[in-house]
Amino acid sequence: MTEENILIQGEELKKLIRDSASKPNSQACLIFGAGASYGYSKEHFYKPPVVRDLFNDSNNVVNQVINRPENIFIKNNKSDYTRDLRNYENDLERYLSSFYAQNKEDNLFGRFLQYLEDIFFLASEDVITDSTNNYRTIINLMWSLYGKGRWSCLSFNYDTILEKSYLIADRDTTEREFNSSKSYTGLIPAIVKMHGSINFRYIFRKPFIETDQKTHTTHALFSKMMSDKSSSKDFLRIIGLRQKKPNFYSYQQIMTSEKKIQPVSHFDFPLMLIPIHASINPENVFFQEQLELAKRKIKNSNLIISIGYNFGDEAFIDNLSSLDFLNKEIILVDMKSAFSDTGKYSAFQRISKKWGNAKIKIFDGNGFDEFMDAV
Repeated sequence: MTEENILIQGEELKKLIRDSASKPNSQACLIFGAGASYGYSKEHFYKPPVVRDLFNDSNNVVNQVINRPENIFIKNNKSDYTRDLRNYENDLERYLSSFYAQNKEDNLFGRFLQYLEDIFFLASEDVITDSTNNYRTIINLMWSLYGKGRWSCLSFNYDTILEKSYLIADRDTTEREFNSSKSYTGLIPAIVKMHGSINFRYIFRKPFIETDQKTHTTHALFSKMMSDKSSSKDFLRIIGLRQKKPNFYSYQQIMTSEKKIQPVSHFDFPLMLIPIHASINPENVFFQEQLELAKRKIKNSNLIISIGYNFGDEAFIDNLSSLDFLNKEIILVDMKSAFSDTGKYSAFQRISKKWGNAKIKIFDGNGFDEFMDAV
């Protein structure tokens, strides 16, 4: 089956979605990638940059972040980063996997990671509240077709635009503030952040040593986070959507069980899954939990709509390969404007090899806006 004979648009697309929703006990799963946040609104002044534009200061987010004093190193080397990313076909995770492996003794990887964190925080600071917010529109559509209990979201994005748009839609009567694990996956509909998020924090303390702040590189801390096999409740903290970016390091004094004051070094690190292409094995139980949650949601869904996601996470694709896709409809919303130089229909090429019996349709349009207009 080729891409060209499975294109779908207009009334056929609308009918497929509504027919699926009308079946008894049918469920749906939305998958959001970088292209979804990029295209969630034409009006967004701080539009999140796609990977190829991470250092392009014509983007308002990049322009503000890259000119901050703490990012001067990134600014001075942006042409090198842009070229290197292009050599990896703008696959951020694959590029950072290599970056991580090659820079073990210094803080280059850490600087890059903190730059990304700045980007996502600024892009998430304010969101569009009106009808041009496509996240809000699709949430309203799902409530109308599936009600509260028959759909879920998987997001591979580090920003918090989806969560804020969900609250703006104001369809849910549940007290939901996205400041706890329960608020994400313990309520219905579940919202699973597959690769973590800027507001998901890896927190740990250690006995204070004078040189802690200087000697603990973010590379070393990322390695510690990714190899942590302890229960996620022991290290995971989720901060509110309106909170500022936390300090990476702080000196604290705590009261021990013996009622003694003990000085500790406190590290607050973004729980984001970056290197996924075999540089390191993600042993962190949090990410394993997200994979299992995603598998259950996909297994129970008859309709899967993927918006702006290129299915670059091989662990995610492989984890689902044991499922039966025979009776599942998959709609891919390709972000041509965002991913034009990474190969047309790359998402189809990746999943059709692993999920061969799935009924895959590709929306014959460009991006989130046109898809919402069509449905």
